[in-house]
Amino acid sequence: IEREAARAAALRATPEEVQRLREIAVPSGADLHDRLGFHRAVGDASHNKQIQAIANTLFVERLDPLESVTLTVGLRRGVLGEWENDHRAIAAHIADRDADAAERRMFDHLDATIRETEAFVHGGWGDILLQQLRTAVGSS
Repeated sequence: IEREAARAAALRATPEEVQRLREIAVPSGADLHDRLGFHRAVGDASHNKQIQAIANTLFVERLDPLESVTLTVGLRRGVLGEWENDHRAIAAHIADRDADAAERRMFDHLDATIRETEAFVHGGWGDILLQQLRTAVGSS
């Protein structure tokens, strides 16, 4: 669904939404760990009610403990910078109205995220992620 969201956003995002995506894609200050917020914003910028509903269900703020999981995986695997570069590239493709490139980069981004997370878990670090999720859910 996210690759479709990126494609639709490239075709339909308003200039304000494009600017917001670019801002979120350059982490700083309070937005430093708002990776899920980027994905929510891409879904919103699609202007497709079904995609928006799915994106806002998958990436609601109550699931933000997943941010700590992706941060842990990204830092430990040394790929956090690559993921942030992916967000900047996706935002740039959306700004350029290049739907094919936006879709392809989103697919590659998610594929890399899944591969790195699986490698992290299979490398014996799965218990760390479970503990992080338990702690985050317990404090909510």
